Amino acid sequence: MRACTGYSSYGGATNLLSGWFSGLTYLDGCSNWSAATTNTYVVTVNGNSSGHVYMVGCAGGVAVAGGSSCTWEAVNCTGTSPKGALNIRGTVQNY
Repeated sequence: MRACTGYSSYGGATNLLSGWFSGLTYLDGCSNWSAATTNTYVVTVNGNSSGHVYMVGCAGGVAVAGGSSCTWEAVNCTGTSPKGALNIRGTVQNY
């Protein structure tokens, strides 16, 4: 996905992308925001060990579903992640 944007003005957790990943998922320049909750992410990662989510220049953070074997990497992104804050000038990954 490239240059995608999501926004929730009514509250509740929202995700621009969520699903079961079993291959490469690429997000470039995507963002997701909410005026009402902090539980809003660009992507919620879930999947098997062959799945990998690769984010470049995204804003809004990443969440990981419990028990997921899918890996993820965020390059020059902002937002939160299970590994702490994402780095606008660097890479954060879970493998």
